[in-house]
Amino acid sequence: METPNILQAVPPRTQNAVLDLKTFAGNASSLEDPMWFLRAGQKCWLRGTGTARNGNPHAFIVYAARTITEAEVTAGVASPVLRSELNKLMDNTSITLTFSVATNGGSLANVTCPERVLLVKQAIAIIEERFVGQTTHTYTQGGIVDTPTMKVTFVSGPNRAGIVPYGNDQYYSGQSYVMCQNVPHSVPPQKHRFDFKHKLESIKFAWVWKQNPGQVTFYDEHHRVLAVHNYPEENKGGFWVEYSPPPGQVISSMEVTVEDYSFIDNFTMSYRL
Repeated sequence: METPNILQAVPPRTQNAVLDLKTFAGNASSLEDPMWFLRAGQKCWLRGTGTARNGNPHAFIVYAARTITEAEVTAGVASPVLRSELNKLMDNTSITLTFSVATNGGSLANVTCPERVLLVKQAIAIIEERFVGQTTHTYTQGGIVDTPTMKVTFVSGPNRAGIVPYGNDQYYSGQSYVMCQNVPHSVPPQKHRFDFKHKLESIKFAWVWKQNPGQVTFYDEHHRVLAVHNYPEENKGGFWVEYSPPPGQVISSMEVTVEDYSFIDNFTMSYRL
């Protein structure tokens, strides 16, 4: 008996092949190759099962009780697999396709073919923000920096913040976002909101010259708190802030609370296309 296929999987007609959603647009294409016992008029089914982005099982129907045509007896049974269903699956997890047929002319399947297992790679984009091209300027509370990837708002607090040139190493890239400019200890602290222009599945950025306690709060698209990261220790030399939300959730914004003269730069972010 033949095993169902998705034609975009590589290598083709191979168990555990990779179905990379970045390599094609629109729906995928399924094909059940001809088999000696298939006849026109028989009913057939193709089902998919996998793991949803939230970690729960996800099952969907490609087609159900479909009538095989004369042409399909020799060419095989072909059908689109909706991209909307494939997009629901967790990245780097398996999808299993099961083809069954009612060879006795009935409405219930009595023959099930071997399953096809494929590895799904979601279309994930990786982007960076280095504040390249941003002019040097600082401002007081209410000021905004708008870049292609984010809008940064100085929400509250005294003193100044904005874009200034500083270092150029693993943590800096020339222009950086400065907070509490030239102030060793700000009371009250400054708060800065970063609204992202994509729904992020991961984020990493550098925080440099932080000497007093700081905090980063990550929010979902409904402004519900996803996580709070506290950084009480002094770390002048710089460190990486990294966060990926639970499966099925995305980062829409974050808020940085800062008490002293320090810098944020060198963002790397990912989002689903």
